[in-house]
Amino acid sequence: MITDASACRCFAVSERTSASFSWAWASIRSVILPSSQVASRVTALGFTVLAHDPITPAVVSDGVSLVSFDSLLAESDIVSVHARATAENRHFFGAKEFARMKPGARFINTARESLVDEAELADALRRGHLAGAALDVVERPSDGARHPLLQLPTVFITPHIGGATEETLLRGARQAADAIADALAGRRPAAVVNPEVFDRETGGRTEGRP
Repeated sequence: MITDASACRCFAVSERTSASFSWAWASIRSVILPSSQVASRVTALGFTVLAHDPITPAVVSDGVSLVSFDSLLAESDIVSVHARATAENRHFFGAKEFARMKPGARFINTARESLVDEAELADALRRGHLAGAALDVVERPSDGARHPLLQLPTVFITPHIGGATEETLLRGARQAADAIADALAGRRPAAVVNPEVFDRETGGRTEGRP
């Protein structure tokens, strides 16, 4: 199911690619967002945050207002989905949900491709009911053809690397280099998944990097 929903004044999809795909609006009011961490980031930027969770959370972040799913769709200028995929929520966003979104709204999916009926999303975009979509995940065409959503000028697609900023890529490279150096020196890498196996194979030399 959908975990959260939120509203904002402005929203940047990708700082490094915004030059080739414009997501600029005069007065954005609302958006769906995923979690308390995301909510805290956008509220810090001055966004107004609405949220929907089918299971009422025990703790709601400061600045976040819980609303019904219907209200969230009707009031949001940007809807960004972040949820686990289950058999029950396949194509949770379909024709009815897109129709309930306000005209000119934008849709973002960085969760799982199965949550969205992409044919209905494409229809809503072609008709102009939705102004644009940003997708970090999409279903793979069975015939291996080019994804039809790529033909639409109002769609922005990334290969599940929406969080791959320059900083995260650099940090990942450094962590990988540190792990290799630790392993070669007989030290346990900081992020090893099964430390007991490493300790057994290396005779218990577990000291890591300072």
